[in-house]
Amino acid sequence: MKFDIKKLTLYKNLRYSQTAENLNRDESLMIYTNGVFKNNMNPNKADYLKEPVDCGFALPPDCSEQPKETVLPAGQYLFVQGNAEKDDMATAAEDLWLESLWQEVELDPQQVFVRYVTEDGRTVFQIFRKIL
Repeated sequence: MKFDIKKLTLYKNLRYSQTAENLNRDESLMIYTNGVFKNNMNPNKADYLKEPVDCGFALPPDCSEQPKETVLPAGQYLFVQGNAEKDDMATAAEDLWLESLWQEVELDPQQVFVRYVTEDGRTVFQIFRKIL
């Protein structure tokens, strides 16, 4: 495997919106649908990240609840990070899935959260799969 898969505890909800004011444009969220399940022995790499939904940019921590906000909920996740310009995100999603099988960790069968963070001119993607 090319990517280092980690078990991560997210201690607080991360909130995103497309419409709120004062958004942090250095951080955004997409939610994909997973199309690969345990009984699929030869999945297509494109099936790990299907049907992307743009959830917008990060809300400031002190921002009140927004009518159309999306939450990356606090909890336990398998997590992988890569360089958004150089690394193949589908390969990272595949590696994360294979690691979950190896560790016998059951993941949310549908949602795949992908967070993009830009710092010092570099953007990384972070894939979160909720542990059940």
